[in-house]
Amino acid sequence: MKQLFKLLPLEAVRTLRRWKQYRYSLVDRLVRTGLISGGSDHYQKFIVVSRSRTGSTLVDHTLRNHPEIIMDGEILNRLQGRRAEQIITRFFGSKPASVAAVGFKVFYYHPLDGDPQKTFDHLRAMGNVKFIHLVRKDRLAVHLSYQLARRSQAWSSSGSGRSTTVGPVPIDPEDCLKDFRRSKEMEERFEAQFSECEMLKLVYEDVVENFDFEMVRLQEYLGVSRRKAVAPTVKQSRGSLDARISNYDELKAFFAGTEWSSLFVRS
Repeated sequence: MKQLFKLLPLEAVRTLRRWKQYRYSLVDRLVRTGLISGGSDHYQKFIVVSRSRTGSTLVDHTLRNHPEIIMDGEILNRLQGRRAEQIITRFFGSKPASVAAVGFKVFYYHPLDGDPQKTFDHLRAMGNVKFIHLVRKDRLAVHLSYQLARRSQAWSSSGSGRSTTVGPVPIDPEDCLKDFRRSKEMEERFEAQFSECEMLKLVYEDVVENFDFEMVRLQEYLGVSRRKAVAPTVKQSRGSLDARISNYDELKAFFAGTEWSSLFVRS
């Protein structure tokens, strides 16, 4: 697979992000006090919906680097006694006039300490919101990525530009099957329940293979100026799936004849 991403040191990305958020926080306060003009009607609201290990960090960081976009992470991960409506209303508050799009990401099962269905019912009822549905076709890679991240406790790439190295790991076939089914069910339920909402579907494999094209498509969808996108993250693991799963042959035999059998074709 071609390496299409220009890499930035993670600490540099974090520093730039902190300065950007500080600038927006300062301007937001000036807007609230009436010292400069602003509001919440001039920008496009958007929400990235996905599950973990599907490339959401890549999309998140890429959007954050656009000067006309304010992007936050999983603001609904845990409510901690708050109401989701309050968090969302506060987030989509007054923003500087230079901001064209404001959004955050949420996983199908958020909040972890609340009722996801109630939260998503509220999201669906919101007006003037564009949804970005991020999916990853290779469910085996998603499941493996989760297992590797859990073992190494490395949930995103480091700034060194090196991949996280973990030896071949065993995958429980039944757990893997449950995860496949769960991912499919969550994706289909979201698209069915939000079928009347404006939605752009992003496929992780397409983003990796044709990054510039997919980012232009995303920028046009959000109504921001076209900018050269820079992805600061790196892939955490390299090598074929069969080399990274110690019981790959067992898994392949287990899924033979199922709708998932095509995932077990050696590269």
